[in-house]
Amino acid sequence: MKKIGLIGGLTPEATQEYYRLINKMVLEETGHFPEIILISLDLFATKKVTLEKPRETLIELFIDRIRKLEYAGAEIIAITANTPHTIFYDLKTLTQKNLISIVEETAKVAQNISSNKRIALLGTKFTMSNSFYQDCFAGFGLQVFVPSEKDQQIIDTIIFDELAIGIFKDESRRVLENIIIGMKKEFDVDTSILGCTELPLILKKKLPGINYLDTLQIHVNSIVRNSL
Repeated sequence: MKKIGLIGGLTPEATQEYYRLINKMVLEETGHFPEIILISLDLFATKKVTLEKPRETLIELFIDRIRKLEYAGAEIIAITANTPHTIFYDLKTLTQKNLISIVEETAKVAQNISSNKRIALLGTKFTMSNSFYQDCFAGFGLQVFVPSEKDQQIIDTIIFDELAIGIFKDESRRVLENIIIGMKKEFDVDTSILGCTELPLILKKKLPGINYLDTLQIHVNSIVRNSL
């Protein structure tokens, strides 16, 4: 089995779930536990670099961690968050290891479950206001729609002020569900990307007429499949 390298901490809540699920799935498949090498970044320092520093600085931050994982023997490498995938293809050109994209893997699943190819995207404000999801999904014949700027800010606040630090409120869950329902009415979407790896931890029950794309689980499935 290939050694798995994870860049985590973005957030610790999601990183723990990656670790738990990978171990669980590999144990079920092989009767053994995988070797996982984890480098954990500071969420808030990384957010500051993402929002305030040149793109090159973010690339340098992540390629430094990828080099450390390579040195430690990792053969499969994944970033346990959606937002850093804005630089995924920059990083991919800088490593010969198998760097697995959460966005590409989600698009592969989406094309098989969305009947009308119209998909909502929920995530951090950075993820929703940039085009890396739309660009990737367009290659699979899929349209991606985002909430209003007001709703983007509401989602971003819930993610960073609550979910990132392990706070899960029923009230916030209802707010997120209402945003998805509103997007179904406005854009005729039949599927919603939970494009922040904390969102599946609070949006566990599907809404009528809406498929959820659990990006965390989809990413884990691919990591395990590629490592075996």
